[in-house]
Amino acid sequence: MSRYKIQTDESIMPYSETKTRNGGIVGFVGQYSATNIFQNSYASIYIRKSHLSYEISRQYTKMDSTLSYIGGLFGFIMIAFFIMTVYT
Repeated sequence: MSRYKIQTDESIMPYSETKTRNGGIVGFVGQYSATNIFQNSYASIYIRKSHLSYEISRQYTKMDSTLSYIGGLFGFIMIAFFIMTVYT
């Protein structure tokens, strides 16, 4: 069993709205125990905690960075059209 922590910034505006989720991940470690016929137990189950932990950080693209990307792209297209009209 190992731990996880997910931090998500769910805001598309320039300010931050971070939500955090914590939990556990149960994984198969590939260990089992077979018992002898002459013993009183049929199976042994081992639950171990892993020393690994996973940390995930994710965020949406902010509105201001999207608008600045579109503005830069628009400026590049206008310069390209201007150069094309000069040379044609």
